Amino acid sequence: TSTNLKEGVRLSKKQKMSLAIVQKSNLTKCSIGFIIGRKTTTNMVKFAIIGAGGKWSNVYIKNLNTLTNFAEIAYLCSRSDCSLKLKELPANPYIWEGDYKKVCASPDVDAVIVCTPPESHYGIVKEALNNGKHVLCEKPFVLNSEQAMELHELAQSKKLCLVIDYIHLWNN
Repeated sequence: TSTNLKEGVRLSKKQKMSLAIVQKSNLTKCSIGFIIGRKTTTNMVKFAIIGAGGKWSNVYIKNLNTLTNFAEIAYLCSRSDCSLKLKELPANPYIWEGDYKKVCASPDVDAVIVCTPPESHYGIVKEALNNGKHVLCEKPFVLNSEQAMELHELAQSKKLCLVIDYIHLWNN
């Protein structure tokens, strides 16, 4: 089922739920909600977190795990020794990969969350977009306006969602 909005835009049930996430949640969930709303199939959105084991990746893991009807974590990607040790824990339910290019190329991933150091954002985001993935990127987005415009235009040309997340900006 769908609903008519004032502008005549029709939202699917999944898009209405993503809008509810946006309206009632912290900004991280809002960003995730925008990506969920852009997915046109009835399948759950499969996310990969690139930079897992970093300071903010746990926030994304926690938020994605609360959206079990809409999103799932397909991969955690990290090259850090600390993160790679975490994958050896017996209760770890995630697929780990050390190469972000393999993750971006995977047909099992719909969207990537980039929470790596800022100097790596441009290359990772470009790789993800070129592989047809929606992207949520941690701030700062990229290091200069030329890179930002290039990635924005690439996302638009491929009709992909490109969101920059500002964790805790709207949280109390």
